[in-house]
Amino acid sequence: MKSGIIFCLSVVLLFAIAFAGCSGSGISALVGTWVDEDDPSKVAYVFFKDGSGTDEDGDKMTWRARENGQLEISYSDGSRSYDYNISGKVLTLTDTVFKFKYRYIKK
Repeated sequence: MKSGIIFCLSVVLLFAIAFAGCSGSGISALVGTWVDEDDPSKVAYVFFKDGSGTDEDGDKMTWRARENGQLEISYSDGSRSYDYNISGKVLTLTDTVFKFKYRYIKK
């Protein structure tokens, strides 16, 4: 009986650790201040945990990232979609329409 309880608790713990590891995989890494790779004194984006943020002009925006590597940035007059990748402290955004690539460094 005791070994059955220990086994069940071990399985529950294993699942809890597995799900905790998946819970924000790349999305939570977006939160923070990102500066232009070519001009680190220039703030490009600030992403807040609540899904709001600002861009390089100080314009307010909302953002939503998906686990599949898609990032949508919305303004009052429209939105843009990007494929995103984070490698270390480097964020690469690729415009899904025009395929332009932008690189930012996390401050």
